[in-house]
Amino acid sequence: AIIKKLEEDKSWFWVTAWNKLYRRDLFDSLRFPQGKLHEDEFIIHHILVRCNKAACVSDASYFYLQRGGSITGSSFSLSRLDGAEALFDRAKVLLEHGVSSYSAYYACSVGLMVMTKGYECLDIHDSQYRKRYRELCMNFRWAASKLLASDLALICKMRLFLNRISPY
Repeated sequence: AIIKKLEEDKSWFWVTAWNKLYRRDLFDSLRFPQGKLHEDEFIIHHILVRCNKAACVSDASYFYLQRGGSITGSSFSLSRLDGAEALFDRAKVLLEHGVSSYSAYYACSVGLMVMTKGYECLDIHDSQYRKRYRELCMNFRWAASKLLASDLALICKMRLFLNRISPY
C-alpha cells in the first residue's frame, strides 16, 4: 500500500531520500547509482518493495538548502533524462513484484512526460540525445508490453500502444 504513495501529486515527498530514516540492512545489496541525476528516483521503489511497513511523521525536522547549481535550479539537460530511466525501472520492478499494474502505468506515464520535456528542450539531432532516446524507448517498450497484457483499462492500454509507436 505504501507504494501507492508514489502515484500521488506530492510523490516527490515519498521519493526523496532526505526525509526518511532507513534500516541499514535495506542497503546491504542496494546502492544509489553513481553519475546519475534523480538518484533517489532510482532507488525508492527497490526500498519500498522490500519493506513490510513504513512509519511517517508530519513534523518538519529537516531543513533543505537549495544550492544555485542544484538540479532543482538548473535548466533541462540530457542528464535530466535519467529521471525517465528511473521511472521505467520503477515500472519494471513493480511489475516483477506483482504490484498493481496501475502503479507501473503511472510510472511509465511520468517517464514519458520527462522524455517529452527532453524533446521540447534539447537538440533532437544531437547524437547523444538520439542514443539516449533509443535506450529510453527500449525501457519503456519492455514495460508497455507487460502492461498491455495486464488488467489495465482499455483506454490505458490504447495510450500505451500509441506511445510504443511514438512516446510523444
